[in-house]
Amino acid sequence: MKFDQQKHIVASRSTLPIACCWAMLVWLVELNSPTYILGGEDGFWHILGDGERFLKSVSGISFVGDFLCLAFLALSVYLMAEFNSNFVLLRIRSRILSTIMVVLFAASTFIHSFQPANVLPIFLLMSYFALFSTYQRSRATYPAFLSFAWLSIGSMIFPKILILVPFYWGIQIYQRSLSFKSFTATLIGLIAPYWFLFFYSLSADGLTSFMLPFRELVNVEMPDYSTLSMPQILTGGFTFLLFLVSTLNYAKSSFNDKTRVRLLYTSIIILGVAMFLLMVLQPQCYNPAFGLALVNTSILAGRYFASNDTRFSNIFFLSCILVVLALTVYNVFIFQD
Repeated sequence: MKFDQQKHIVASRSTLPIACCWAMLVWLVELNSPTYILGGEDGFWHILGDGERFLKSVSGISFVGDFLCLAFLALSVYLMAEFNSNFVLLRIRSRILSTIMVVLFAASTFIHSFQPANVLPIFLLMSYFALFSTYQRSRATYPAFLSFAWLSIGSMIFPKILILVPFYWGIQIYQRSLSFKSFTATLIGLIAPYWFLFFYSLSADGLTSFMLPFRELVNVEMPDYSTLSMPQILTGGFTFLLFLVSTLNYAKSSFNDKTRVRLLYTSIIILGVAMFLLMVLQPQCYNPAFGLALVNTSILAGRYFASNDTRFSNIFFLSCILVVLALTVYNVFIFQD
């Protein structure tokens, strides 16, 4: 028996629309899910939370947060498609990266409520656009500034995203794009959003909001895995398995890619490992870190399924579809919090 369903599904133009319809159906089933309550790890998130509550009070619609969450996902999916096109990540014409992102987000019902995990992928992808456009451009000060500025804006919502800063500098060295000017631009990019936050906080609450992200950045707690739900454990475990298999395949077949693309994938792997480690070592940051890890997993898994057409990859691909469907059904209908 020949297994070739993977090739047809990956290359099909209807795959992404079908996945989007599936995600919409899941969201409609889950309408009016509770708004995420501000936690210690969420930095300046309360401003967006106040905005969502204001929209609820003005519109009279109780599920504003659900639609905002869906809008953030739609923007993330669009950015992923543009990221794939701009950097030519695949050797075939396919929307599989965006498709994987959609189905993983749809299955991850614990991040469907209005929370930082919905917004962070947008900032991360915008940062990736600028970071990887500096390849072998030591004078690319503006992209260097933008890459760190987007990361800094994201840190106002989830301060621990700043653990990626040293990796970003390492990637710039790896890309031969780090010079004194570009390094200075990265520092300005990190500082600039907090410069505006400083003046806002000074007039609003006497610097209380300004200090909040810094307190949360250095706040390291002992891991408490009892706070994790079964959907978080199962979905996170499956996502890590997908990341691991894709990484191992990349290590085996990376010689087929161009140097620039190979460098990009290597960077995505390193950053993904950091995100998964954050999920494991600081489970109180699980949801935001998981939202970030989904981006990198989607990129790597998309490459794996688009560049392989073996018996094992076909079986693994079909198994992943079944697992994602089972996870979604379990998380939506079976699990009771």
